[in-house]
Amino acid sequence: MSQNDRIVEMSKYMEIIFNPLGIDINSKKIVNRLYLDLDKLAKQEEIYFQTQQMRKELVEYLLELEQRSEYILEIPQDIDMTAIFKAVGIKHEIIEENYLEKLIRYMKVVAQVLGIKVITFINLRSYLNDEQMEQLLKEAIYQEIQILLVENQERTCLKDIFRYIIDNDKCEIF
Repeated sequence: MSQNDRIVEMSKYMEIIFNPLGIDINSKKIVNRLYLDLDKLAKQEEIYFQTQQMRKELVEYLLELEQRSEYILEIPQDIDMTAIFKAVGIKHEIIEENYLEKLIRYMKVVAQVLGIKVITFINLRSYLNDEQMEQLLKEAIYQEIQILLVENQERTCLKDIFRYIIDNDKCEIF
């Protein structure tokens, strides 16, 4: 895999989905990256003052709790925003009503949050009909995501799709 005539690590730009029914836009990898993106946003000039004010008020609140309790607490003065996001449980809201919508949103999220350029699906056509596949592929084109479908059986070839059949002898048939 290359970008601008440079070889790049496939793992950084490619996602392989072995279980298409098990996709999760709130996987640990995605949510951790979401926290980092939100942390960068919190440090931007437009919202920096609000971020600092909220941190200050949180420290004051924690000090007040310490005063009212019998505990002696160690309270960091510079609270990490990603720790706050994690403690609050921030994650992507699930709003999709069907599997196709969930799949399309997953593609958008991994492309946006993780920078994924190629998504490989194993046996996805077992779960989607031809019309749904065409919708998915249109969305992939719109999002500039490359899709690679690996199937365990031959299915009808969709419009504008390249097909390679690799037989048991590892011979390619176009």
